[in-house]
Amino acid sequence: MLDLSAAFASFPVQETARLRLREMTPDHIAVIFQTMADPAVVRYFGLPPMASLEEAAQRVARVRQAFAEQSGVRWAITRREDGQLLGSGGFWRIIKPHHRAELGYELAPRGGGRG
Repeated sequence: MLDLSAAFASFPVQETARLRLREMTPDHIAVIFQTMADPAVVRYFGLPPMASLEEAAQRVARVRQAFAEQSGVRWAITRREDGQLLGSGGFWRIIKPHHRAELGYELAPRGGGRG
């Protein structure tokens, strides 16, 4: 079976010249709700747009729990210059025996168009 213990020892932070990919926190709930309530953003998710902040809080809790259980890692995508949350992306439903995972992302429309 795939051993991911070293990869999940601490949350991996990634940086580019313009972005910082970091752990999703409860501080992100309001922006996650705003993003995931947009029908255009969730169009291909197979889910309806979010209807409450509680749904966003549950999403953050699921993402954090998945990392703790080594079944997923989802980064908050933020701008380096001001820390603004632009969306999230990562691996979900990691199936260790098969070396497989789902890959996905969502971006807020206000964060797009920058290459």
